[in-house]
Amino acid sequence: MEKAVIYARVSSEEQAKHGFSIENQKKVCIEFAQKQGYFVEKVFIDEGKSAKNLERPEIQELMDYCSKKKNCINAVVIWRLDRISRNTTDYHGVLRPLFEHKGIKLLSATEANVDTIEGDLMRNIGMSFAEYERKVIGTRTIAGLRQKAEQGECPHKAPIGYKNISKEDGSKTVVVDEKTAFYVKQAFNLYDSGMYSLRSLTTK
Repeated sequence: MEKAVIYARVSSEEQAKHGFSIENQKKVCIEFAQKQGYFVEKVFIDEGKSAKNLERPEIQELMDYCSKKKNCINAVVIWRLDRISRNTTDYHGVLRPLFEHKGIKLLSATEANVDTIEGDLMRNIGMSFAEYERKVIGTRTIAGLRQKAEQGECPHKAPIGYKNISKEDGSKTVVVDEKTAFYVKQAFNLYDSGMYSLRSLTTK
């Protein structure tokens, strides 16, 4: 029986806005692999990770696992193509050559897997759209953060010593947190004394 591994991924934004489920991805991929006659050897999961590059712990583990001849992997099953990458350079320059060299099929559980010139074209178009969508999301996110900053809002979690509050008009800002401000001031004063290293100060 041929062996397959599964890769599932969800970014922090997808979790928050779209409710993408790792468990659902796993379920769909396992069912698909079994229907195609594969034994699922291992499941790799990157949770809260963007696919803008390959700097994800589990995708690195998957690549290493597939590279070892002793594992004899025949297929990598993904829920959708954009789960494994949203970067055409990574896909065409790293992932695709690796899988092709090892004779490993990259199979999508929810998209067409057509081994023809036309199928290859559609997959390339799909990867280009995935990269385009990632860039659009990034551009909109940066624009939104810049607008909030210009309006005096703090869109991120306040650092220690401060706290987030909502104003009457619904906008958000940060103010000094009297419960923790004392410790932040003490930390700076103690470090300024020259008697502590960063490590010993952190312990204190």
